[in-house]
Amino acid sequence: VAEPEVEARKVMWEPTPSVMEQTAMKKFQKSVGIEGGYDALWKWSVDNSEEFWTKLMDFVGIEFEGSTSPVKIGDTMPDVTWYPEVKLNFAENMLRHGAPGAPLADAEAIVSISESRDDKRWSFAEARDDASRVRASLSKLGVTSSDACGAYLSNIGETILAMLGTTSTGATWTSCSPDFGARAVADRFTQVAPKVLFTCDGFTSAGKSTSLQDKVEELVDSLPSLEKVVVVGMLDEPTEWKSEKLKSLIISWEDFLAMGSEEDGSAPPAEYTRVPFAHPQFVLYSSGTTGMPKSIAHGCGNTLLQHAKELMLHSDLREKDRMLFYTTCGWMMWNWMASSLFAGASIVCFDGFAAYPKLDAPWSLV
Repeated sequence: VAEPEVEARKVMWEPTPSVMEQTAMKKFQKSVGIEGGYDALWKWSVDNSEEFWTKLMDFVGIEFEGSTSPVKIGDTMPDVTWYPEVKLNFAENMLRHGAPGAPLADAEAIVSISESRDDKRWSFAEARDDASRVRASLSKLGVTSSDACGAYLSNIGETILAMLGTTSTGATWTSCSPDFGARAVADRFTQVAPKVLFTCDGFTSAGKSTSLQDKVEELVDSLPSLEKVVVVGMLDEPTEWKSEKLKSLIISWEDFLAMGSEEDGSAPPAEYTRVPFAHPQFVLYSSGTTGMPKSIAHGCGNTLLQHAKELMLHSDLREKDRMLFYTTCGWMMWNWMASSLFAGASIVCFDGFAAYPKLDAPWSLV
């Protein structure tokens, strides 16, 4: 039987030459002196990977100290370390647009949309200030780059700020979403031993509010490493916590920010602990379908540079663009979305059911 002929699919849309000339991909290609189209640039990047990554780091403007030589030590994974002489800080790079006098300091950085409450927004300067408050409070608790912090939170603005404050100290960040059961989160977090847990008292999905009291109490009792639990209130009624251990560790998000503020309530000066390029900055996990979930560590500079490539080159994300990715902070796309701040784009944290109250709920935000 003869195979049926397959018609080539019609191209739905392609940019004009003038538009392509203005993309970050094309500008990068010109900066490295590669003639031809994308295929030529791709081949050069593969054949000259060390030069590619080094020139990309300069092109996107990553802030770091030290030397990019040697580019790497080792030849075969996993025994390869990139940029062993480089130190940097993830949050410092994310919050560069919020520095005093920065052109985007007053531009919108974080938009938090939730079924549980009214919308909340932060400019780059405000995000930098609140991240500094989180960092100062964590430092008072003795959190350093050798420690870890975990989040059992919804996709809300405070989750982004907790991550930025944590990474300001150089500490490792790991997160799961409230739809996970307490045992599933404990199976993951016990491998990282967080010193501080950021969580919430509940969430709302499809118009129905759900308390996390039992889950949070079970999780806290399962994590002997915890020294403080920071709770973001998302429910209308305050939660009456029963666990004695939790009650001895708990502090509200508002009080935690106040703890890190100056005496007059202002934000403390921004401080960033620079760590080695390959420092384990984020820990994500395998699905756990074949046994205990496996921890997957992602380096500080490795994550930053890879995300910058994907967002700024492949996605052509630019300053004052807006990024919305329907995700939870238990999925790696949450980390990817958060890195949009580096490009000067604002991120939209959507916390709720995608089809509520109508099927086009997320699209109506765009």
